[in-house]
Amino acid sequence: VCSEMCIRDRSTDVNHFSGSLKNRSEWLPFLDNFQTLPIRFTNELNSLKEKDSVLPNPENKRPRKNPVRQALLYQEILDKLIMAFKLAERVLVPTMVCFDGFRLSHTVMPVEVPDQKEVDEFLPPFEPVYEIDPDNPININPVVMTDPLPGPDGELCPSYMGFRRRLQKTLENVLPVYREVGTEFAEKFGRDYSDPLYRYRADDAEILFVAQGSVASEATAATDILRDKGIKIGVLGLNIFRPFPAEDLSNATKNARVLAVFEKGISYGYEGVLCSELKAALFSHNGHRPQVLNFIVGLGGKDLNPGDLVGAIEDVLAKMKEGHEMKTPQWLGSGV
Repeated sequence: VCSEMCIRDRSTDVNHFSGSLKNRSEWLPFLDNFQTLPIRFTNELNSLKEKDSVLPNPENKRPRKNPVRQALLYQEILDKLIMAFKLAERVLVPTMVCFDGFRLSHTVMPVEVPDQKEVDEFLPPFEPVYEIDPDNPININPVVMTDPLPGPDGELCPSYMGFRRRLQKTLENVLPVYREVGTEFAEKFGRDYSDPLYRYRADDAEILFVAQGSVASEATAATDILRDKGIKIGVLGLNIFRPFPAEDLSNATKNARVLAVFEKGISYGYEGVLCSELKAALFSHNGHRPQVLNFIVGLGGKDLNPGDLVGAIEDVLAKMKEGHEMKTPQWLGSGV
């Protein structure tokens, strides 16, 4: 699994990255899911097209992304796994790297595996803030009380709500650190994820796809098709879901009149979670009130392709011209 690819041995201060694998192709079957909590990356993974592949960069000899389609499929998953260690160790909160089950977890594609020395330079030996000392055994929060109590050393220990509040304050301050880590990764490896959002033809868009993971990938291809038909549309994808990049999304959508949220999830009895989060971000920040449409897609690994997204946008635009409103999520897919 992916956790085997970049586990850091805390006892020996060695970053086990390459392991016993002798060439890049041997890594491919190991690209699977890696999860901890609660910071969450997402991956805007593009459709398999030749122009989306890793291209040589004659300036610094490192792979770079095509400037049009910015995400690099499994390359992005591997890169964010490496970034996740640095981010987690700086903010002292575990991190989870997420991607689509089956669509991506059960497929194989090439990746550029960084050199072990470069990874070690990016991830120097970890120095824990707190250490377990066998010569001085202690219990570490076996029970957290409802009110603060003094510890054995006389210092006041936080209550349960106190721990939760500290975690919340930490997460509220993660995005600047995420940008720093993304910039440092770009300087080292030539691929830049410092923006919390993945953007494609979004600057002048009147309609925006908003999505995560492979859905953002398919939306990128659908955008090209719809642009050729004269529809000013673009894509916003999330590079990180928690903490939620509310201000970035609010600023990026302020000129759009329609936001089409396509997501592989539903909060039963209401709508998709990403849709609700987006509405809250708009309400809390710039006051812009575009029409927000919600589409539920791809549950259980159901196939989704750019043609499905093109058809959905064309259909909803036609209905809007006729005065129809979409007040509930639309379920996309033949035979739903």
